[in-house]
Amino acid sequence: MIIFKTFWRIMKRYWWIVALYVVILTSISILNLRSNSNQTTFTDEKPEITIVDKTTHQPLTNNFLNYLSQTAELVKLDESQITDALFYQRISLVVFLPENLETQILSGQKITLDYRTSGNYSAELAKNLISRYFELQKSEINLLHTQNPSHQQINSLINSINQKLAVSPEVHLTTNNITNLRKISAYFNAASYTIMAIILYITCLINATFNKTEIKKRTLVSSLHLKKYNLYLLLANSIFSFLFFIFISSISYFVLGNIIFTPLLVLYLSNTLLFAICCLTLAELISTIVISRDAVSGIVNLISLGSAFLSGAFISASFLPPLVLNIAHVLPSYWYINANSKIESVKNLNLDSISAVLPNFLMLLFFSLLFIVLNYLISKKQRQTNC
Repeated sequence: MIIFKTFWRIMKRYWWIVALYVVILTSISILNLRSNSNQTTFTDEKPEITIVDKTTHQPLTNNFLNYLSQTAELVKLDESQITDALFYQRISLVVFLPENLETQILSGQKITLDYRTSGNYSAELAKNLISRYFELQKSEINLLHTQNPSHQQINSLINSINQKLAVSPEVHLTTNNITNLRKISAYFNAASYTIMAIILYITCLINATFNKTEIKKRTLVSSLHLKKYNLYLLLANSIFSFLFFIFISSISYFVLGNIIFTPLLVLYLSNTLLFAICCLTLAELISTIVISRDAVSGIVNLISLGSAFLSGAFISASFLPPLVLNIAHVLPSYWYINANSKIESVKNLNLDSISAVLPNFLMLLFFSLLFIVLNYLISKKQRQTNC
């Protein structure tokens, strides 16, 4: 039991490291929670545009202008004011309508207008709205098979265009279940950095302390067998890792609230437990290779931060370049975060959802076994060298 007592006595020195990383995790999770808050309304955005009109205001041209007035905010400006308005983004787009616009429309050719743009999102939206109108209008005119339609035909054409433009797509907001799962995934993704950093830090620092020359000599001359000594130390590290897993899982309730209570939480927790085991085995491997306490901090920061950024712990993996994700395949964090993404996409806890994440679970187990085997081989080589 002396190993356990010594372990927790040393652990007390590093409580501030645990507290620091928990604060970081909580802060990141709260920020993610706010950025992913539920939206209950949808508002169609209207871009601000200015029209420089040189047309003769015939029926089809007038209908186009009426369409613009409904889909965009029309800002009247003198031509001398346009440059400043674009620069300060009071408007997003300037549309120049040529004098022969009506003739171009009736000819059935593709309409190409001159623009001046601020280059922002609203400008592209306005150009898409205009392109949508002219493509629909062109298809309707081509059905007439004439470039000189009668007044009645033009009125019928305008009515047909307006009826089709009036049909707008339905906007379905993300359901609460999907949104909640996205928040849960974001929390556990961010937790991957905290779990890896804390388990690696504490395990490596405590093992390095036990590996000090004076402590190791005392151990060698004591009645406690070396294998039992190592087993007790591993057991103490395992208990700490499991308790930290419980602690991180409990914090999820205080950060996310009642949305955490979903049947799929079983998969999230199973994934997190396997990842914690993987981190523990990695920490034991690092402890075997790196004996110096001074080197622990740099190595742990490199591994934990590198894994977090390459695997998408803080930024969604969908935003990362394919090259980065291909590199991340060699990291346990990638398979952990990828499993969270798969859980987010399933609907219920059943055999299909378990089958979806099973390959990721097996990969985490593979990494754990790999680290154990490497640790055994390196330890064996070190013992042979010291003999």
